[in-house]
Amino acid sequence: KKAAQRDARGERWLEWLERDLGSFFRDAGCKVAGVRLVIDAKRRNKTRGFAFVDFEDPASLNLAQTLHNKEAKGLADKDGKLRIEKAHATTDEDRERQQ
Repeated sequence: KKAAQRDARGERWLEWLERDLGSFFRDAGCKVAGVRLVIDAKRRNKTRGFAFVDFEDPASLNLAQTLHNKEAKGLADKDGKLRIEKAHATTDEDRERQQ
């Protein structure tokens, strides 16, 4: 019974974290299309410490990048500041280099 309660609370916590992360960017004026936390199944479905946030337009992405190292208690580890980087799609050339 305790394990089931822990799992349910964990899933709710992840939903809250996604919502709060989206709100952080929306409150700054960004148009957020979606938020996806990266989950590690090997660590009992805990977050890996990062997420992908999709924006509706390039202006929102540019605004989000200005928030790099801004304080975001409850959303960031250790120093309480978010690290924001633009993700790049992996190309076939990148995959070949990794092999």
